Amino acid sequence: MADSRTTTTTTRRTAGPILPPPPGSGGHFEPKGSRHVAFMELPPKHHSDYERSSDSSEHNPHCFACGMRTFMCIFVFFLLLLVIGAIFISFLYAGLPRVQIRRFEFSKLNISEKISNTSNSTSTSGKVHLTADTDILMVFRNRNGISKLKYGSFSVKVSWQDIKLGRTEIAAFTQDKNNSTTFSLRTRVEEQEVDLEDLNELKTELENENAVFHLALRGDLGFNFGSLNVHGLPTSINCNPKKQQIDLARRPRCRVRLFPV
Repeated sequence: MADSRTTTTTTRRTAGPILPPPPGSGGHFEPKGSRHVAFMELPPKHHSDYERSSDSSEHNPHCFACGMRTFMCIFVFFLLLLVIGAIFISFLYAGLPRVQIRRFEFSKLNISEKISNTSNSTSTSGKVHLTADTDILMVFRNRNGISKLKYGSFSVKVSWQDIKLGRTEIAAFTQDKNNSTTFSLRTRVEEQEVDLEDLNELKTELENENAVFHLALRGDLGFNFGSLNVHGLPTSINCNPKKQQIDLARRPRCRVRLFPV
C-alpha cells in the first residue's frame, strides 16, 4: 500500500509545469485575431463617410425649412399684390363715367338707283350705293365726387350689322366732379356699296323702329385723385341704341370698360 501512494505522487510531479495564461485573458483562451484587432484594421475612410452622411442629415431639415419660408414669403407677396391690384381696379371701375345716347337719327339717307349686278345674279341680290348722314347726341357724365376725369381722344365708329355708317372723333377733354358733357356727332358715308337685301332690311327695321345700331368708341381715360394722377388707361365704350328706346327718351346706356381685349 505504501508503494502505491508513492507512485501516484511521482506521477503528478512528472506531469510537467502548468503554463501561465496569456496576459489580459483573464484565464480564458482567446483565438487569434480578436474583434478589436479586426475593427482596427478597417480603412479610416469609413469613419469620414459616416460623419459626412450624419452631417448632411442634420443640415437637410434646416435647408427644407429655409426653402419653405422663402416660398411662403414670395407667395404672400404676390398675393398682396393681387389683392391691392383688385382693390385698385374696383376703385377705378366705380369712378367710370356714365355714357348715354340721347339722339340717333339719319339726317340723310339716299340710295342710288344704279344696281351693279353680276351676270349670274338678279336685281334683288345686287349691290346698291348708299349715301347717309347720321346725327348722334351723346352724354358723358362724371358721377363720382372724388376725382376728375381726363379723356383722351376717342375714335367713333357707327354701323348696323354689316353696313358701315361712317366714323368720327371726339377730341380730348377734362371733366370735373359730378359734371356732364354733351357731344353732338355726325358720321357720313358716301356712295358706299352695300347689299340691296341688307339695305331693304334696314329700311324695314327703321319703319318698325326695331333697328339696333352699334357705336364703338376707343380711346384712353385718366383719373385725377388730388396729387395722384393716373393717365392713359385704354378704354372702350360700346353702345347699342335701339331706335324705339331713343324715341321714347329712355337714353340707353353704353358699356364702359378698362383694358379692353
